[in-house]
Amino acid sequence: MYVPHPSPGKAMTAHDVHAHPAWWGFVFPVAAMALSIAAVGSATTIMVIQLLGSAATIVLAVLWVGVAVTTVRMAPTAKAASSR
Repeated sequence: MYVPHPSPGKAMTAHDVHAHPAWWGFVFPVAAMALSIAAVGSATTIMVIQLLGSAATIVLAVLWVGVAVTTVRMAPTAKAASSR
């Protein structure tokens, strides 16, 4: 459902962004990137690339946890909305 921004002339805040299950679509490309960087780092044994792979894996973990927590939080709201 599209919800227009409440004040078009004002910057959006975190309260203006609504959770959506499609957020899981961001996890796959980040996972592919993190695994690819880590694989290249392992294959080439270049320390900088290995560190970038580690950093990308941390970003992936934070993203995954954030989306998972948001999904769990919105589950009761989705049930309430579907029962109306």
